[in-house]
Amino acid sequence: MGNRLLGASVFLGFSLLGSCSDKSDPAAAAQEGGGVGAPCSSDSQCTGYSNPTCEKDVKPIAELVSASDPKNKVFLDFHIPFPGGYCANDFHDSCTSDGDCGAGAGCFRPFEGVSQTTIDNLNQLGLPFDINAFASFAICLKSCDGASDCRTDQGYACEVPLKAFLVTINPSYQKKFCFVNVDNQIRGLLGVSDGGQ
Repeated sequence: MGNRLLGASVFLGFSLLGSCSDKSDPAAAAQEGGGVGAPCSSDSQCTGYSNPTCEKDVKPIAELVSASDPKNKVFLDFHIPFPGGYCANDFHDSCTSDGDCGAGAGCFRPFEGVSQTTIDNLNQLGLPFDINAFASFAICLKSCDGASDCRTDQGYACEVPLKAFLVTINPSYQKKFCFVNVDNQIRGLLGVSDGGQ
């Protein structure tokens, strides 16, 4: 069960490592745009940091596995929504430090502080992709101290992103960002109870 839980957790951690974004909704363009975390409908609205992209839905696992293998359906279907668009960067242009993300933002790196030994051990779980190839990927997210820093009306909260995954692989990670909570989705995929939370 431990290997199954850890293995399933690993692929979920990559949910921020790539995207399949619909970046064309001109309806609210006049009110959108800015730095990391700002609402957006197109890449051109995002400014003030490296490699700006307007994310709407991150679905990275789809690019990492073969769509023709039915066993990969869970990888192909998993996604992280960004309601109202979210100025960030995509996995092709990952941030490497907080400085890449501009004022009021940080570089979320799920594998920050994770040892190479742990990454090598994860590769032994039989996942359909090489963990080493993706351990350095990251995304710019808006830093926060509390809910009032985030677009709570659109479902964002100030939290450790992917916490249900990180407690398995990187339990000391404490940085908080404005992010849509997907922990119940992660727990459901893992077959783990939320413990009443």
